[in-house]
Amino acid sequence: MSFEEVVKALEAGTVRVAEKTAEGWKVNAWVKEAILEGFRIGRLVDMSKEEYSFFDKDTLPLRKFSLEDKVRIVPGGSSVRTGAYLAPSVIMMPPSYVNIGAYVDSGTMVDSHALVGSCAHASRLARCHYYRSRHTLFLPQHFLYFLPDPQGHGSLRPTAGSV
Repeated sequence: MSFEEVVKALEAGTVRVAEKTAEGWKVNAWVKEAILEGFRIGRLVDMSKEEYSFFDKDTLPLRKFSLEDKVRIVPGGSSVRTGAYLAPSVIMMPPSYVNIGAYVDSGTMVDSHALVGSCAHASRLARCHYYRSRHTLFLPQHFLYFLPDPQGHGSLRPTAGSV
């Protein structure tokens, strides 16, 4: 699949960086590699709007949503990068951010100042909050994150009590 095809499949939720199998969580390394390729092939462009200045890779614009997506994005500074999946009934409170490759399942609330990182998985009904004393995303019982091992391959590491 081309980078553009992978992005469309990620946004549709038909492809994931990781998926649950009978043996546990399986990382689809080819998806992560496609995402990294998008960073490599992209060129820095001006994406500024009105008085706000933004400069990013042309391969990674912000994702556009419509009412048919049934995702609630409250005004005030939230962004979703292309290639992220947000299921119907997801709520984003400002300011918050969801990066490429992230999978945010139904009923999840991404609360103020929360970041759902590249290739993260927020399970159904998760609550994503910014935990101020540690400056990290806090997702009790519903979060998996991708970590490269020393050989450059990836593995999913669940938080305590994750699904």
